[in-house]
Amino acid sequence: MAVLSREQFDSIEFDAAASGDHATAARHMTELAATGTETAGMPRAEAFLRAGEQWLLADDPAEAVTHLWAEGNDADHAQLLMDEWAEVVEQAGR
Repeated sequence: MAVLSREQFDSIEFDAAASGDHATAARHMTELAATGTETAGMPRAEAFLRAGEQWLLADDPAEAVTHLWAEGNDADHAQLLMDEWAEVVEQAGR
């Protein structure tokens, strides 16, 4: 099992930015977020949030919401994640 790290996600994002293939990056990040071991430096919620950003760049916001909502431990936590995601979307100008 992979260990989640910011460096790993930075690398995936850089490759996606260079290639324009955000869908592949989103799938890879989502898989890592779901199966990787979270660390103090890379919590699972951040991994899902960053995967969600790639889904947005891949023009698939429904997929972003699906994975972000699924990560919530309960309705309150899910809503907090959705609020964080909404802020990212707002900052991106979408």
